Amino acid sequence: MKTSSIAAAIGLISLAATSRVLACSPAPDRDMSVEGAVGRSEQIFVAQVIKAELLPKSASNRNANHVVATYRLNKALKGRPPAVGVVVTSTSNCGALLQVGSQVLFFVDLQRTKFGIPEVDGIPTGTQDYYESVEPHRRLMAELQNALKSQPSTVQSTP
Repeated sequence: MKTSSIAAAIGLISLAATSRVLACSPAPDRDMSVEGAVGRSEQIFVAQVIKAELLPKSASNRNANHVVATYRLNKALKGRPPAVGVVVTSTSNCGALLQVGSQVLFFVDLQRTKFGIPEVDGIPTGTQDYYESVEPHRRLMAELQNALKSQPSTVQSTP
């Protein structure tokens, strides 16, 4: 009895994980590597989310499924993001989770906008929570630094 319950639980967890992956499938030709994310992004930076607001339902936001987040820049890795700026993301599975107070590694393509605001997403090599002391994030930062070496230098830091 215990074995079948454990197997059923594992099956449900696997199904849940699979449905999330299938719900946010990038375009087949999209390069999902760190290098691809660096190439797509005009700005890459670490910032703290200081405000997040769900946009109200409107003609251009029929499902009220977009969040506008204001951030305070901590460290620019590529480009020249403003010291305090604004981005928008979807609340869908492909959107970035932008919680007030969290440190976030942002990847921003300024050509991709929604409501006139730069739009970010949370697909595997996209905008995500960032914890400097967590091993996967240290590894990601090392990969990112390597990928940025081949890019023109526009690095800046702010306190």
